[in-house]
Amino acid sequence: MLACLVAAYAWGVRRAGNLRVEEMFDSVPVPWHEIDRQGVIRRVNRAECDLLGYDREELIGRPAADLVASEQQAAAHDAVRRGFEGRTPLKPLIREYIRRDGSCVRACAYEAAVRDRHGSVVALRSALVNVAELLRLEKQARESEQRHRLLLEKPPAVESAGEVDRQAEPVASGLRILGREATAEAERAGAAPDAPALPR
Repeated sequence: MLACLVAAYAWGVRRAGNLRVEEMFDSVPVPWHEIDRQGVIRRVNRAECDLLGYDREELIGRPAADLVASEQQAAAHDAVRRGFEGRTPLKPLIREYIRRDGSCVRACAYEAAVRDRHGSVVALRSALVNVAELLRLEKQARESEQRHRLLLEKPPAVESAGEVDRQAEPVASGLRILGREATAEAERAGAAPDAPALPR
């Protein structure tokens, strides 16, 4: 999923021509931020500001580790250090991020190293994927699959023709009675009935 987003982002930059990379970075609908060697946020897009409830100016210059739950901050600092060392592959990390209003959002951070022409890591970019939303979509998919499986394994019961006839008999009997009464009334009045009598 992240690879597709990165590929789409890169394609958009190439197609945009003279459009600044910063504008493309900001227009990606996935929350992104970029940190320097000190772990300080240097760039952040609109989607992440919306996710966390902050204005851009409140995030720029702030340590990214400050945004995660206090019990996870030490691990976040360590991940930044290892990321800039570039000796271990960057792996997705699930963290609890604290929004501006104090509420918590569980997100999976996909990180990518930004290297200079010499191969040195000069920045780390992180894309945040809301885990709660992923779990909700996964649950919906499982429930939908289960419903379809049940329909295939046990289709709704179809009533037999005899059962349908038995249920319809009271209605037919009532119509026959009404038909006979209407015919008799018409004969007494000396006029033809409006409609032919139902079969007896």
